[in-house]
Amino acid sequence: MIESVPLVGTVEFTVYDSNGNHVRTIKDNNLVTTAGKNYFAKKIIGSADVLGSSADILAVGDDDSTAASVTDTELNNEVARVSIDSVSASGNTGQFTTSLPVGVATGTIAEAGLFTSDTTPILLSHIILSTPFTKAAGESVSVNWRIRIGSN
Repeated sequence: MIESVPLVGTVEFTVYDSNGNHVRTIKDNNLVTTAGKNYFAKKIIGSADVLGSSADILAVGDDDSTAASVTDTELNNEVARVSIDSVSASGNTGQFTTSLPVGVATGTIAEAGLFTSDTTPILLSHIILSTPFTKAAGESVSVNWRIRIGSN
């Protein structure tokens, strides 16, 4: 029997004004790249070439002109990078949490990617938002990126 186990991703951006009030939440599905699938498979078996490596960078961009593809290695037009603040797992889902503070990535956010911080970063997952949004100068954004192994 051959079983297929999908990697399914979602990302949630929650925008707050300068007083910490909730402004809006954008939630969308993201694509796990082929390099991301290979990376996660190597992590499962403890492959030496990914030891010490982790998914710890979030990048955002402002270009939604080209759809995300499993062959992507970078964003269409990256405008900012931040470190992942925390990583957790619950069941078959890994969650990567960070924020875009006031003054970082101000303007249009149309795409995002989850990267490793290796010397040559690997784009693990890429999203072109179905509804891009504008981050105002005084706003901050919390980001929850989830990758689920399997369908339930």
